[in-house]
Amino acid sequence: MNITPTLNQLAFNLLNIIRNKSTSQDPISLRQIKFNILAGRSLLIRQNSNKNYSTDSDIIQTLKCVTVKLVDSSECPGITTGFKLLRTVDKIPSIIENYSGKLITRVGPVGINLKPFSVIPYARVPYFGLNKFTSKQIGCFFHNGYIYLIGDDITRLKKINIQAVFENPEDVAEFTDCETGEKCYSDDLSFPIKYSMVPILTQMVIEKYLGLQSKALEDKSNDGKTDFK
Repeated sequence: MNITPTLNQLAFNLLNIIRNKSTSQDPISLRQIKFNILAGRSLLIRQNSNKNYSTDSDIIQTLKCVTVKLVDSSECPGITTGFKLLRTVDKIPSIIENYSGKLITRVGPVGINLKPFSVIPYARVPYFGLNKFTSKQIGCFFHNGYIYLIGDDITRLKKINIQAVFENPEDVAEFTDCETGEKCYSDDLSFPIKYSMVPILTQMVIEKYLGLQSKALEDKSNDGKTDFK
């Protein structure tokens, strides 16, 4: 089983390669390397998604228990409609989007064994619940940085579980596990990317700084895989 390296491992490995091979005197920071890793990851995932590849579990991150609250459907201060929706208290990190929509894989109760809510496009919100198939369901949609819930029996919900492919994995660190209080992400945890993408991502970042070809990737163990320090 291949274990995806952490962002810190990827970044330090690349920083050492680039510093050792670069003839430039310009300083290169670890933060710069991480920025390019994050940008490359987002690009690769978007490309794969647009080719109708399935969403691999390795690239999904989970916000385990996100607090929600009742709000009026009006977005105009001082004016109310009387129609209530549930909305996440905090804004949700930006989610990678392909031609068919945002890569949200689950929004539902905190119990992962429970039935998830129906993820719907914002344009369908006025029509949700009008037919026999959706009249008893809870729908959710992404709007202006928040996840909203609509439907019957939403007032019982206090926390929800969100699983998605986020644009910047580091943004997920703003959220914590309700039980342990630990952050949902850190640069010392496994980086959310498919292991098979790691050599391609490494190549992209090296070429960004050095313009090197595939020979820049080291395979000391002769197993066809990039070795990481």
